[in-house]
Amino acid sequence: MEDLFYDALMDNDKEKLLLLMVLPDRAKLNLNKKFEDGNYLLLLAIIRNNIDIVNFIFRYAENRNIILEINDKNEDGIFPLLKAIDHDNIEIFKTLLNYARKHNIILKINETYRGGFYPILLATERKNLEMVMLLCDYANENKIIMDLNRKYYDGLYTFFNAVLFKNIEIVKTIIDYAEKNNYLLEINEPFQDGQTPLLVAINLENDAIFKLIFEYAERHNILLNINEKDCRVGYYPLFKATLCHQVDEVKIILDYAVKKKIHLIINGKDKEYQNYPLLIAINLGYNDIAKLIMDYANDNYVELSLNEKNKEGYNPLIKASETENVEMVKLLIDFAKKNEIKLRLNEKNHCGDTALMKSIFNKNIELVKLLVNYANENNVVLKVNDESENEFTPLGALSANDVEMFNIIKDYANKNGITLDINKKNDENCTPLIFAIIKKNVNVVKAIIDYATSKNIILQLNEYDLKNDLKKDYKNIYKNISEISLDIIKLLYNAECKKILEIIYTKDSDLSKRFKEIPEAYKEKINPKNKNNMPNSNSKGGDLAIVLYDFNGSISKELNIRKDEYIIVTNWKIKDGWAYGYKRDKPSEKGMFPYPLVSKCDSNEIKENENNNDPLPTYNEISNDQSVNQNIQSTNTPTSLPPNTVVYNNTLYPTMYPPQNAYPYPYVYSNPYVVVPNNQQQPVSPYQQPISPYQQPISPYQQPISPYQSHVSSYQRPPYQQLPIQQ
Repeated sequence: MEDLFYDALMDNDKEKLLLLMVLPDRAKLNLNKKFEDGNYLLLLAIIRNNIDIVNFIFRYAENRNIILEINDKNEDGIFPLLKAIDHDNIEIFKTLLNYARKHNIILKINETYRGGFYPILLATERKNLEMVMLLCDYANENKIIMDLNRKYYDGLYTFFNAVLFKNIEIVKTIIDYAEKNNYLLEINEPFQDGQTPLLVAINLENDAIFKLIFEYAERHNILLNINEKDCRVGYYPLFKATLCHQVDEVKIILDYAVKKKIHLIINGKDKEYQNYPLLIAINLGYNDIAKLIMDYANDNYVELSLNEKNKEGYNPLIKASETENVEMVKLLIDFAKKNEIKLRLNEKNHCGDTALMKSIFNKNIELVKLLVNYANENNVVLKVNDESENEFTPLGALSANDVEMFNIIKDYANKNGITLDINKKNDENCTPLIFAIIKKNVNVVKAIIDYATSKNIILQLNEYDLKNDLKKDYKNIYKNISEISLDIIKLLYNAECKKILEIIYTKDSDLSKRFKEIPEAYKEKINPKNKNNMPNSNSKGGDLAIVLYDFNGSISKELNIRKDEYIIVTNWKIKDGWAYGYKRDKPSEKGMFPYPLVSKCDSNEIKENENNNDPLPTYNEISNDQSVNQNIQSTNTPTSLPPNTVVYNNTLYPTMYPPQNAYPYPYVYSNPYVVVPNNQQQPVSPYQQPISPYQQPISPYQQPISPYQSHVSSYQRPPYQQLPIQQ
């Protein structure tokens, strides 16, 4: 008959089981019979979690005075009490306990399933407080000491499991049981990757369990391992408490370290992001925790990392500046001063931003003052000309800010002998001046021009770049040149008049048109000698100049020019020794050329040329004009000299050169006092390729030499020689 029950239980055939449970009284069952797999009817009914069959078996046994076997295991190591807990079936669990009490059977509550789970560990796993309490009561009744520190295969143990499942009542019950039985709980033992009960409690943000652990450790003189790290991510108690903004936990950990004289880890970094507690507190805006950490370091002479960076290149000062945390920057500066730590103000994050850059970008003048004052007091040279990853400089950001901030940086630079690179472009070809213009910042435009004047810097303004930057998606900017305020236009006009500003105009220049809108009274006030003329400009924009000598460019960017040709110079210093412009009569021909080869025409010549159709005079005609020569003589030194002119005692002596237009024979010098100066070749193109150390340097303007050309007279004047002054 028991075989029928076994088969029905194995098949989980509920109808058959119901039929078998209505057996006549005369039927006899061997309830303790073990089958081939080691199972018996009670164990098999519990495995099937069939409360009806379990109750039937207990009733049948009671009626027949049969003592049931309730501790035996099957071949898999399963026994009734453990399986009832596994099913979280409190009714079966209680039935087993009551039956054991009634029949004075001692349940094996320390027995394990194949050396793994045991009843109290599995009850905490199922988070079943009632089962845990019943097991503790049963153990106390029978004076059984449960082995709470026994580990599962992977290292799991009862107290850790109770903390892990965040059940404070289970934790209290286990602590009470252990203390009643003088059983010392293991509360420091790490599980798997180094997680301890303390670290788990912090991670779960369970203040009550966290405090219970400290209280238990204090009562039993257990030294908590407050520096234990999680091997996977590198978290430790102080790090995790800071990350979770658990202020009370941070206080408890710091106080415990002081009380127990533990060398606390406060600078340890996590594995993934290389963060540490102070940097985390600043990043998340937890000033209260940051202050606690600083106070602990101060009071206990602990070195605190103020300059250490995380994976993204942030240190505390850069992060505090980025988040505009003025209070935190003050705390960092005070801590650094007190502990004689030098803050690295020029350190950059991975985007190339320094603390000063972040403060300027955020338009936080208070932070800028704090950083500059610290730099001045501690002899730190701020790299105010450095650029970020996108080639954006502090000066570029200053252009969009209040002029007071610009003046702070300017004064600092002047004090430390730094020249601000006010012509530096970012990756969008935007200079500080352009950015100040498009951001409608009249005061900063004026400040930049004033600074350039004081430092003898020639400001560069490319109208093409200005127009492109006006199209950018910046907030609160002008959208085209016609919108730019007249105040800014006047400042630019004035700067160009004073030769402080060089403008490269576009064809049909909008900027030139805006200059024409300036009232004549203002123009006369600024430049009375050129009342009716725009500064450095003409109908095409730029200076009218006459070519003194021929020049053949070596690359496409260079403009071929011929003597007596007229050109419009739009930039007198595009490179050292080089100007840029286009031909007056052929505007499509434009490029670079050595500026000593041309001479700027004066305003009378320009006006005369504009008022009549007669061609402008050639250079030879100008040179032969007695009035011109007398004017030159009166000034001793001409205002525009060719590159080979020597001035000695206010007298011009032409320097004799070998012919540059390719003569094949040696040049004979008839004047024994004339010395051929060294290194007197024409200006070298900025685009010229490097010369091999084994190659004789060649002038970029030298023509191929013909072997059939005739001998040159020793009196022939070289093409670059200055015309003699008429006496």
